[in-house]
Amino acid sequence: MSEQTIAITGEVVIAIADRLTGTRLDQVAFDVVRAEFPGVRITHCFDDDVISGKPVVRRPQFAVYLVGGDEHCLSLTNDYDIAIGVVIAEILDGD
Repeated sequence: MSEQTIAITGEVVIAIADRLTGTRLDQVAFDVVRAEFPGVRITHCFDDDVISGKPVVRRPQFAVYLVGGDEHCLSLTNDYDIAIGVVIAEILDGD
């Protein structure tokens, strides 16, 4: 059985960012947001681990990148039409 996906739009990304803003970015927070947006693939990493790409949303504690899947390999993109997931890249103090 496959998981149902939803279209990743600017509104969806902003809603995810709004939900995470001001929270501690821990497993509980990601479990909650994944439950609220069950059709969106959400990955967490640190912003200094992202070596390419431009965030589509930036908040004081994190940046949001889109994952594109239009080719055989995954890559970061700013094209919502090919987005298949989002990366929440946590900004550590001093970044």
